Amino acid sequence: MDSNGNQSQCIVRQVNSKFVARSENYVYFLNTTRSDSWYDEEQTAVMRSDLNGDNLTELFSLIGEVTSFTVGHDFIYWTNSSTRGIQRSRTSAPGTITNLGPQNELFLPSDLHINNLVERKESSCALLSCDGICLPTPSGPVCEEQVITRRIWDKVDPDLNAGHCKIPDIVNGDVLDNSPDHVVPNGYRATVTCYPLHTISSSHVITCINGHWTDVPFCKLDYDICGDSLRGYKVYRHSGHFFAYPERTKVEVICVGGGGGGYDVTDNVTRKLGKAGDGGSSSVGGYLFAHGGKGGQPAEGGLGGHGHSKGGDGSDWTGSCGTGGTAGQLTPSSNPMIPGRSYDLFCGSGGYSAECRDRMERLEALIDGTAGPGGRESNFRNLSVAGEFGGGAGGNGGGSGGGGGFSRLSITLPAQEVVKITVGAGGEPSFGRPSPGVVVVMWGDFRADDYVKDHDVINTCVPFSP
Repeated sequence: MDSNGNQSQCIVRQVNSKFVARSENYVYFLNTTRSDSWYDEEQTAVMRSDLNGDNLTELFSLIGEVTSFTVGHDFIYWTNSSTRGIQRSRTSAPGTITNLGPQNELFLPSDLHINNLVERKESSCALLSCDGICLPTPSGPVCEEQVITRRIWDKVDPDLNAGHCKIPDIVNGDVLDNSPDHVVPNGYRATVTCYPLHTISSSHVITCINGHWTDVPFCKLDYDICGDSLRGYKVYRHSGHFFAYPERTKVEVICVGGGGGGYDVTDNVTRKLGKAGDGGSSSVGGYLFAHGGKGGQPAEGGLGGHGHSKGGDGSDWTGSCGTGGTAGQLTPSSNPMIPGRSYDLFCGSGGYSAECRDRMERLEALIDGTAGPGGRESNFRNLSVAGEFGGGAGGNGGGSGGGGGFSRLSITLPAQEVVKITVGAGGEPSFGRPSPGVVVVMWGDFRADDYVKDHDVINTCVPFSP
C-alpha cells in the first residue's frame, strides 16, 4: 500500500509472519516454520526485501517463537520464547546477535518500540526521553533498563533496588488488566476489582512505591456462610443470592416450598377469597424448584406442592380434628389427627386444625417422628404453628393447607455466577401459621445429612462453630 493508503500490492508470497517492519528502503519480516516433532521448537527466519519485494534475503534464523519484533536505527530488535530476553542484530551485519540485559529473566513484552531524543514515533513511548528500547505498559512507557529483574532462589523476583513490585493476589478479587506476579515498575497504579456480591475493604486503587504496594485491600462476601469457599453451606430462610466461587462450582442444593394456609371460616378475607392463601415456591435460579402447598378451601384440603417429593395434601373438613400436609410427605397418615410422615431433610409436619383443641393429650403421644431429618414437628400446644419447613397450616371450619414440595439436586454452576435464591413464604390468609420454605446450598464434601441427627444445622454453623 502506498503512503496515502490508496493501493495495496502483494510484494512477497508464501511467508508465515506475524510481524512486518520498514526501515529506510527495506521491509523486514519473519517466516516461521513449524516443527514436525512435538519436542522440537519452531524456527523463525528473519527476512528482508526492498519495498517492491525484490532482492528477498534470509538474514539469519532464530529458534523459538518470536513474541515481538521491530527495526530501527541500524538494528533489528526482538524477543522470543527461547531466550525470554531482548536481543538485537545490526542491519548492516545480520547474524551477529547481541543480548540486551539478562536472558530468561524478563517478563515477555507484547510489543517493542525504538526511541531516541531525535526521532519520536507516534506511540506511548514517544513521550518518554530514553535511548534504546522502550516497553509500553498499562501505566505508561518504561525504558529498557527499568524492567530488568534478578534471579533469587531460582525464581523471578522484581528488582527492589529499582522499586519494582509484583502484582498482588487479591482475596476474592482481581487486579484489572493484570495477573498475579506480573512485574510492574515503581509508581505503577493498579485498580482492584472484587468478585460479584463482595465488598472491598479499602480503596480500589493501589500504587507501587519503592517496591511495596500501598494498602492492598481484600474483598469480603456480602452474606455469611458456614465454612469457607472450599467446604461449607448456606441456609436461606429468606430470598437472596448465591455466588459460585471459581474453586468450587459444583454444589448440592435443597429446596422446600412454603406451606399452604388453612381455611378460616371466621375470617372475612378468607371467605371473600373462597380459599386460604397458597404457599410460595422456592427455587435456585432456573436450576431447581419446589412448589408451595395450596391453601385449604371451605370443604377441601389444599393440595401438596410439587417437587422431587410431593408435599402432603391438607385434610378435608369433616367437623373433626384434621392436619395440614407435611412437606415432602412420603407416606400419608391413615389417622386424620396425625400429620403424614417425611424422610426428606428439613421437611416440617403439618399443623393442626381448630377442632383438635380437645385432643391435645392424645396428640402429644402421636406426633413424634412425622417431620423429616432436621425438620420440625408442628407445635401441638399451639395450633397456629405448623412444622418447619413447608408444613401446611390447620384450618378452622374448613380444609387445611397442603405441604410444600421437596427437591434436591447436584448442580455445576458457571464460575462467578450470581444465582438468585427464592424462598417461598407460607400461604396467607390462614387460620394457623403455615411454615415458610427454605433453601440450603452445600459445597465441597459437606453434607448436612451427616449432622442433622445430633445438631441444629439450620441455626448453628455445624461443624464450623468455634
